[in-house]
Amino acid sequence: MDSDKSHLARAALPFAAATVFTLVLFALTAWFDTIGGLAGLWQHKLLELPLVLYLYWLFAELARGHRWRWALAGIPVLTGYILFDGYFLLFRRVFRLTEIDELPELLDILPLPASAGLVVAAIAIFVTLAFSLRHILWGRLALASIPLIALIAGITLMPGRFLQALTSIAHGTVEWSDAEHVRRNGRLTSILYQEARRRRSIEQISSHYNADEYPRRFRHALDTLHASGNQRNVHLVVYEGFLDPLRIERLNLDRDPMHPKLRKLLREGQGELSVSPVFGGYTAQAEFEVLCGVPAIQRLGTIEFNSFNGARVHCMPDIFRELGYRTIASNGYKPNFFNAAVAYRGTGFEEIYFPHEYTPNSGSYFSTGDVSKEKYMFDRTLFEQNLAFVGRHIREGDGRPLFNYVLTIYGHFPYRLDTEKRPWVTHALNTKPVDKELMVIVNQVYYRSEALAWYLQEVHRLDPNAVVLIVADHLPPLKNRRAAYSRLRYLGDRKDAANLTLLAVYDRGSPVEIGVLPQHGLPGLLFNLLSGGRWCKGEACKRSPQTLEADYLQLMAHAVDAGS
Repeated sequence: MDSDKSHLARAALPFAAATVFTLVLFALTAWFDTIGGLAGLWQHKLLELPLVLYLYWLFAELARGHRWRWALAGIPVLTGYILFDGYFLLFRRVFRLTEIDELPELLDILPLPASAGLVVAAIAIFVTLAFSLRHILWGRLALASIPLIALIAGITLMPGRFLQALTSIAHGTVEWSDAEHVRRNGRLTSILYQEARRRRSIEQISSHYNADEYPRRFRHALDTLHASGNQRNVHLVVYEGFLDPLRIERLNLDRDPMHPKLRKLLREGQGELSVSPVFGGYTAQAEFEVLCGVPAIQRLGTIEFNSFNGARVHCMPDIFRELGYRTIASNGYKPNFFNAAVAYRGTGFEEIYFPHEYTPNSGSYFSTGDVSKEKYMFDRTLFEQNLAFVGRHIREGDGRPLFNYVLTIYGHFPYRLDTEKRPWVTHALNTKPVDKELMVIVNQVYYRSEALAWYLQEVHRLDPNAVVLIVADHLPPLKNRRAAYSRLRYLGDRKDAANLTLLAVYDRGSPVEIGVLPQHGLPGLLFNLLSGGRWCKGEACKRSPQTLEADYLQLMAHAVDAGS
């Protein structure tokens, strides 16, 4: 009788363990839902739960023979869920498999506690699995792995059919919001969906490689710009995480944080704004749109630049290079940040520079200066060295026109201010305390706007006939992300406010009235100025969403060299 009871208890243990594990997971995801994370598992249990329980059982098979196998099996799954929601809470983005490639950048910019937490979580999963591998029955494990192998094979070899099957049982696919897709279908299910969609896009994109429209559009750009015979220098600055604090209605300050020199240089009541494809991060997405003139719609992954392999792409730098320009890119940070060095080469830059501290053997013309207290290179330090370099080209160069592209990094998260060099100049008068990070950003604006005003004045002195374009990549992220800007009423009650950033264009020193322009429209704006208005007389400035998507697919087909 005791033997029967013991046998029954052992038989019931997996079901009891799975029940406890499920309840813990329900409670964990419900808690994440209450603190602003993704939806609780209960909302999509019928689709997600079978997959989660299968993984739980598979991990239990790995730990077969260990007395705590059912407890150990839950650690990797629970840790994965914690990391998934933690990533969303920190960045307000749903994790995709392609973002594993961005792990080095993530560790580089995160505060030490968050980076340490990621490392500890990874170690916990590894140690748990290693500790579990004691009495594996390989034949049984192989059989248990068949569904997982089939899942991976389906996504890898038949992504279209897999996507069709998954879509047929999903609770509605949501293309416009990863977070809403997770709410309806679950975390793991959404990861599989996004990866299958990415692989299907890679299959589909090859058909766009030989599209007749791609070379025809390139030739049209060259012909239009050649016909104008006006090869003036172009200076394009993508400014890291910048905003005008006076556009925040519920921030009451004791003075205008914008330096008066820049405030004067901006058009009175300046209404120019760019529509960024991102909020609070992923500068490379803004760079992609600004340089390539197509929307960053993430068909091949979260970051378009990460898909570039160095193959030639007809982006704006390539067009300028074909026109005889000297194309130069100067990036204030590291060459491996979002595949920057490779992507710049693919877009058409013939000279690519990073601070020599990060590329000691590359022969860079500039240095970071002292970054011991602020981590990132200060704007003025970069601008002074860039304009010294530009001045040498103007005085001693070979006579070629110049496309001078500069990406700044100061003002990137985490926000730091060396108060010995840059003391606080403005304070909040709000009755309730204002987020300290916001006030660091506001005080950074004073010194950054002073540096930018100096740069604009010096460019005009050195190169009076040039076109100068300044665009902020995205807004600096605050705690609670978009909700923080909404609460503070940035740009009032505009629904798209969180994606609207500074834009300023100067043609021979005079500001150009633009209004609100998507960042992928900036190449067309420059081409129109350089061609004396010829560019926008045709259809080049009136592309439909369908045309823009086709242009994107053709460009990305060449970026990944899909024809090889």
